[in-house]
Amino acid sequence: MFDELLDRPQAILDRVWELLAQAPADVNHPWRLPVLGTVDEAGCDVRTLVFREFDPARRTLFCHTDVRSPKVEQIRQSPRGAWHFYDPARRVQIRIAGPLQLHHGDPLARQRWEAVPLEQRRQYLAPAAPGAVQPGPFVNLPEHLRDRLPTLEESEAGWPNFCVLTGGVERLDWYFLRATGHLRLQVRWPDDEPVFEWLAS
Repeated sequence: MFDELLDRPQAILDRVWELLAQAPADVNHPWRLPVLGTVDEAGCDVRTLVFREFDPARRTLFCHTDVRSPKVEQIRQSPRGAWHFYDPARRVQIRIAGPLQLHHGDPLARQRWEAVPLEQRRQYLAPAAPGAVQPGPFVNLPEHLRDRLPTLEESEAGWPNFCVLTGGVERLDWYFLRATGHLRLQVRWPDDEPVFEWLAS
């Protein structure tokens, strides 16, 4: 997969772009559930997200979240993040750093919302904000929707809670674990053209 590309850094990046583009549509792809790290005044925070789309031309990752989630306020305070993807079969780790942007109630969010299936829209109908303290085990769904999906009309009540999170790629770190010696390649974009640097692993 990558061994034959080691003398061509651009080909390694092209292959990473291909895999990132494939991941959102494949429920079994190891990169479909990346970890996103953010910071606030209390320190660092990480969580697993469902990766929805990658636009290689704009170097942009897309995820969805509830606007009431604590990570939204973290991103408002410090709009930068770090992403972690790991493929155990290929033994490749990808770390991405760059700016984060929130889209709430705008045309991009509405376009994305129109494509969200009812099963996923139901989570935006949650009565409590994500992370809100509860007195015990708590299913965060309206009682009348715990055993069925909402109708399209019912689901629209979740639109105010829906937010699109985008992440820009300013720096990418490719780490390839090999029995014969690990390899690490960093890619930066000081302008539109990538700069490749081989690093010690």
